[in-house]
Amino acid sequence: MGQKQSKLPCSYSDIDFLFQMKKQNQIKFFSQIQGFSEMSSEWIPYIRDRLSQYNPYIWRDELLRFVNTWNAHQDVRSKISIAWLFYMRSTQPKPKKQVTRTQLRDHTGECLTFTMLVDDNPYKNLVYEQLMKDESNALYHMIRRFGTALQMEFTNYDPTNAFNELKDSVKQDAVQNAELITNYIKSFISILTDSLDKFYLNLDQHIDIEARELIATHAVVSSEILEILTKIYLEAYKADEDDYYENLQRLHNSRLNSLSLDNSLRLNNGEGYLEAFENLVGISCSKSLKDMLDEVSHYSNSIKSAIDNFNPDKSVLLETDKFIEICILVICKASAPNLPTRVRIAETFLHSFFRNQEMEYVLNTLQGALKLLQTCIP
Repeated sequence: MGQKQSKLPCSYSDIDFLFQMKKQNQIKFFSQIQGFSEMSSEWIPYIRDRLSQYNPYIWRDELLRFVNTWNAHQDVRSKISIAWLFYMRSTQPKPKKQVTRTQLRDHTGECLTFTMLVDDNPYKNLVYEQLMKDESNALYHMIRRFGTALQMEFTNYDPTNAFNELKDSVKQDAVQNAELITNYIKSFISILTDSLDKFYLNLDQHIDIEARELIATHAVVSSEILEILTKIYLEAYKADEDDYYENLQRLHNSRLNSLSLDNSLRLNNGEGYLEAFENLVGISCSKSLKDMLDEVSHYSNSIKSAIDNFNPDKSVLLETDKFIEICILVICKASAPNLPTRVRIAETFLHSFFRNQEMEYVLNTLQGALKLLQTCIP
């Protein structure tokens, strides 16, 4: 038996016509995006002008050399990717919210993170990923150049060495240098934020100024920039770190009997908070501000989930004083390295979007618990 000859619903000429119309619609759409046809490079003179307003710091001169030699035609890939996203109107599923019966008295809602905000918007996601990973992106290279300039200024920089020690002069005046590098980073974040809508076409239609600043902040405070920032803060606030380790050592084998927690919150002297231990270690070891703040959020959720699991038949509303005592218990059990310094950095670069929300509340509670550790010494 022979097979029946299949029939197309339309002719090949009709199909070709449909593809031609599709292409024409795409070209028409892209031509309406301001700057797409000429691949505008207005970001270069803008950044050059912004940088000229600063004193001749090493990082400023390094970035000026970069923008003066960058070929704007190399921006095609980055700009086309965002334009295609405008065309396709891509969507991503919203992240699932974690709901717990246990809640904090002052903050009963979701502990929002930067990751949630980025994953909920494909435009934000694309820009952030390009700033972090896309080696064809000019702004990615600017961030890396900025990081190199910081290493040149504050460390005995050797490009062949993965671990560069701080200069002796930096160690001798560590507090002032901590303030200096913080100001450098915040200045660069400001420049990068204002450059985004000049680099990407029509970006302001899809990402507001607050979100652009969030993206810039989290893209900058990462990798080698976060590493050198941590080194300087560790040196500047060495006394806090020394007190922290001394208190951990003295409390290591203690049951912390001075805490007024009953067993429903103590959870077998803290053993029930295992995931929260891991989150504190994650804060200490994270390679980016984004990951640090994600761990802060997970830490809060881990504590609430642990209390849920230990108390399956009731809902708990945690008062601030009880939450602080739980934090003290978990900090002592986790013994996370460099925790005071990492919490200080997270608070310093916490964007205003997170102010008066659970993220700031948890960070403040961690900071308060670290300061109260000494009062728990038996």
